[in-house]
Amino acid sequence: MVLQRLLIASACVVAAAQAQTPAAFWTAVGPDLQAVHDLRHEQDSLLGRITTHLHRLDPDLTCELGTAGDGVFELIVSADGLSRLIPTVRAVVGSAPAIKNWRFIAFRPRVGTSFSVKYEGYNLDPKALWFRPERDGKKVGLWLYLPGAEDEGHRQRAIGAAFIMLDMVIGELDAMTKIGFMEFRKLPQNPRGQGLRPIGELPAIVDSLP
Repeated sequence: MVLQRLLIASACVVAAAQAQTPAAFWTAVGPDLQAVHDLRHEQDSLLGRITTHLHRLDPDLTCELGTAGDGVFELIVSADGLSRLIPTVRAVVGSAPAIKNWRFIAFRPRVGTSFSVKYEGYNLDPKALWFRPERDGKKVGLWLYLPGAEDEGHRQRAIGAAFIMLDMVIGELDAMTKIGFMEFRKLPQNPRGQGLRPIGELPAIVDSLP
């Protein structure tokens, strides 16, 4: 009986280890992806299944599903802003098989500034987010100015919305690897007159970094 329990326990450990590899992840989710015909009707259930298998690699990994303008389905694997997961995300997407009508993307990509962010009831328009850059070693530090940053009742929600917007403006990977310190301040009435720059100008600064 003791030997049998040991064998069962060993088998469970081996199975768990196998489930925690990128190859095992794609083996598990590949058939589900191949079976998709209309992502609009299958997105929620599919996202749940993919997330379950993704969390066997690391519980902090996240993913997003969508349909691109060319009609191709997209699966974005994200580190959710955690730099320690950069190698894992790259390993997962780098080992992805070719599946018809699917595109696999490492990290949330840039999407521009033609959007607003709503975070826990706080709305942030890109026109309301300004910055002043400051060199921080090999990175760029940011003084960020936005409404609500000075109000304790809204500050944490305002900062949360700003983090999301940064990911969308410069892309998740650049946000993790090229941004140094960040400080949040109240948006002045005349930001340009005080030498601040609109958030839409940040990508060019990030791209100029070595």
